[in-house]
Amino acid sequence: MLNKLFLRLPINETQSGLKGFNHKGRSIFLKTIVKRFLFDTEFVAMASRDKSILFKIVPLHLRDDVRFSRMSLKTIFKELSNFFGIVYRHYTTKS
Repeated sequence: MLNKLFLRLPINETQSGLKGFNHKGRSIFLKTIVKRFLFDTEFVAMASRDKSILFKIVPLHLRDDVRFSRMSLKTIFKELSNFFGIVYRHYTTKS
């Protein structure tokens, strides 16, 4: 929801794991600065600014045996800080 509201991304899910991309995507990926949970959100936000990049949704299903760990409040606040840094850079950095 935050990605759609603040970043207006062409996709609504960025946390599904490794993305497939070509050399152009690689060059964008190497420019990301977030080194934690939201590195993929930053990558998709940066890539979405280039209108020549095609996004494709690949359906996936989570295995039944996967269990998510809890995040501490400290981690959540750190990631919120990272998220709003991404939002700031998304609107202030030239393409």
